[in-house]
Amino acid sequence: MDISIIIPNYQSEHYLSSCINSLLKHVDDVLYEIIIINNDSKKINVDLVNKNIRIVENNHNDGFAKACNRGALLAQGKILFFLNPDTNFEKGNIQNLISAFSDSSVGAVSPQLLTIDNEIQPWSSGYEITLFEIILNKLGFVSSKKLWKKNTNAVPLWISGAALAISKNLFEKINGFDENFFMYFEDVDLCKRITSQGLRILILPSVQILHLGGQSFSNSNQQKKDYYTSQDYYFKKHFSLFPVLALKVFRNIFLFLKKFR
Repeated sequence: MDISIIIPNYQSEHYLSSCINSLLKHVDDVLYEIIIINNDSKKINVDLVNKNIRIVENNHNDGFAKACNRGALLAQGKILFFLNPDTNFEKGNIQNLISAFSDSSVGAVSPQLLTIDNEIQPWSSGYEITLFEIILNKLGFVSSKKLWKKNTNAVPLWISGAALAISKNLFEKINGFDENFFMYFEDVDLCKRITSQGLRILILPSVQILHLGGQSFSNSNQQKKDYYTSQDYYFKKHFSLFPVLALKVFRNIFLFLKKFR
């Protein structure tokens, strides 16, 4: 099988039909399967009758990383394509993603992600995330904008897990997503381990996917909590003690000043 499309679902069932119907228009002659890992407590009721679609009921929310890893264990494809349910294929096809791996230096591939306003999605890729870059970003100096605005193939250091393709062999070699991340930074961490293998990350603007973004969150406070928890873990995993402590100090100062804006 050429590719396994793995869709982790949580509170996004109403997007699944549109997502999958758009996918089916762009698979061409590719041998594919679609694996939906449902993290909702209730079963999926959407009619998804297709011999290539498999639904796995988790019955509870284990988080993005665990859901993706579970899908990868079941996958038969040579390429794994992790895809959010709140997405729609707009341009190009699945074969474009598969063909990118003919270059042995490529470790992971992402389509270009678009917002509902047909703009390139901010923060869908970037350079290495460091304390210095976070501070510059907060001050409005966002170097990664250069990646978002490119209309030719871009080579970032990380891409969003909302639409991320990787060979199954490489995914297994680097032990998949780190399940200590419940949500956020698991994609950045995976990409860091890919580049540590001497491989490149690639964005293909010839393939465009609409990403509505953040559709599984109804509680913004919980969303921020999950983000900061994952950010802290990422820094502990990849950096020394000083950047970890400095990050928390900077964050607290920023949040304090934000109250007076």
